[in-house]
Amino acid sequence: MAYRKQCILCAIISCLIMSSTFISFTYCIGRRIAAKDVPYGLSENYMKLVRESLCEKSVEEIIDLENDTNVTIISEYSNENYIALYDPRYYFYNENPVQSIGERRYFSKKDYLEHTKTGAAVAWSESQLFGGNIQQMTQKGICEECIFLIDTSSKLYQSGIDYIVNMTSVEKMGETIYIDSDDTEKLQKIEHRLVSEGYRVAEKKQNTWIKIEDIIPQSLYEIVVFAANAALYPIYAFACGMMFFYNRRILKINKLCGGTSWKIFCHLSERYFKVNIIGSAIMTLVCHVFMKNAVPQYVGIWSTVCLYLGHVLVTGFLFWFSYICNMQVLEIRGTKAYVK
Repeated sequence: MAYRKQCILCAIISCLIMSSTFISFTYCIGRRIAAKDVPYGLSENYMKLVRESLCEKSVEEIIDLENDTNVTIISEYSNENYIALYDPRYYFYNENPVQSIGERRYFSKKDYLEHTKTGAAVAWSESQLFGGNIQQMTQKGICEECIFLIDTSSKLYQSGIDYIVNMTSVEKMGETIYIDSDDTEKLQKIEHRLVSEGYRVAEKKQNTWIKIEDIIPQSLYEIVVFAANAALYPIYAFACGMMFFYNRRILKINKLCGGTSWKIFCHLSERYFKVNIIGSAIMTLVCHVFMKNAVPQYVGIWSTVCLYLGHVLVTGFLFWFSYICNMQVLEIRGTKAYVK
């Protein structure tokens, strides 16, 4: 195989390692960071608003129930054992770990539009659903039908909360509001409406720079995955070194023609760096788009760019280091002995 083709092959291997690194980083680091200290397991776009003055508005006076279907809103009420949920984008659809007798379903668009007094219960026991708690909720006119169940492992569970009710069935919004959406423009519009009704922003999206302590593996699973991925880089360096070794005649010919080590490297590595830089960028973009719905939003554009640049620098250094090692051997062994 010609030298140029071997360089392209090394660059392609680097691109594949880039995709492996991105996936390892996403699942082992991104999900842990995204879930850390985020209420209800919401995305990094979430906002927390606290009521400063009396708000007599219901959720349908804040948003358009027909069109605002890509948002999630959670309303907390002081001195109550329930929270209200508006989630037409089905963000918490899978939060139904408790299976009971009979069919269970999630809040539907019909529930929101018709203000049905439906809700979910924290299932401490099956008898609870038919006991005093649900009767008390019925008497208050807040929840008349339990449509699904959650347990204490659910993202929706909070201490002191027994029920999650349909937000459109509640007359007023609570003292604390959480809003979340993939559409940041829509999120800002809802934020402005709530602020105009007497709420203030208490928490919102922060910068997504990852700290050193965040990238240290904390579980055996993370250690194994990271070690397996990190092992690819020394293997890659060995492959590059062998490529230069089997092409030592080319190195020596360039040396005999008066080329310096740096000029020879630049001349022989131009195609490699072009393919590696462009190919790794394409692989990063493909992975990011393909896994858009699977990765946490915390792994944003800046984290992805830093990961890409780090990979290109590391693989470029390993390629250069392999070249330097072979050039040093070339100098030590001499011309004829090394070329033969």
